[in-house]
Amino acid sequence: MYNCKQNEQINQINFSDQKSCVQFCSQQKYFKVAFNTTDICQSCQSSCLTCNELNKCLICNQEKCLDSQNLCQPCDSSCLTCTDSTQCRTCVKGKFLSSGKFLPCDTSCLTCDQNQANCTSCAQNSILFNSQCYYQKQCNQNYVCQYCFNNQCIVCQQNNQNSCSNSCPYGQFNFQSNCSSTQPQNSFCDQFNQCTQCSNSSCQTCSSNLSQCISCNKQFLYNGSCYPNQPSSTYCDNNQTCTACKNKACLSCDISLNNCIACPSKQYLYQFQCYLTQPSQTGCLNYN
Repeated sequence: MYNCKQNEQINQINFSDQKSCVQFCSQQKYFKVAFNTTDICQSCQSSCLTCNELNKCLICNQEKCLDSQNLCQPCDSSCLTCTDSTQCRTCVKGKFLSSGKFLPCDTSCLTCDQNQANCTSCAQNSILFNSQCYYQKQCNQNYVCQYCFNNQCIVCQQNNQNSCSNSCPYGQFNFQSNCSSTQPQNSFCDQFNQCTQCSNSSCQTCSSNLSQCISCNKQFLYNGSCYPNQPSSTYCDNNQTCTACKNKACLSCDISLNNCIACPSKQYLYQFQCYLTQPSQTGCLNYN
């Protein structure tokens, strides 16, 4: 094993999986541990997303929860994610949480919320409209349907079930009277693939209020807006989707949101914390 400390540089932790020396074991599933004459990045147990010891998880993988012993335990089979083994945060498809019980959704729903008939998504051959699922060739009183009598329609005209109310073939996006096979840039598209331009020009795609970004084009997404550079005091994942650090002293933090990996100008980074003055008994490199 290579001894990173012999270089007398700031990157003194041996990250053997990457075959390199690093300053922090800041990636998911690794933590720092002393080994012989050097420090190494040790992998967490498989059930942990992040940890600070081999059997001490900080965050669990999906479908597991953290118990009082900092171990990841499987959620109840009805849970997709949970706060403890029996308390769901989100439910598996086809069920919803009501008064602490897991109840099945209506058979027409793929997923539901609040009550069994309040659909939030539908099976492949049906479409969601006003929290209800409508099957192929089945229209409500406003003639909203999946295929109507013309199998190329997503929505048919109110008084003619053989004529489509949109100008695009099934599966294409209608934006400013043009059809495309992919969602246009800077747009919101409803369940019928009818698209509207976002009011926030920095968005790649936006929500139905048009000013709230839900994705960005090679920029950082934070609080519904896109930024060319990582916003201060945030953690950003590989998709450049950012979350505010819980430790507000950080310029940037790791996935735990508490550990700083960078500090504001003229501050000192030491053991994942930022200091206005140099900590005692330390040697510091000037990055600013």
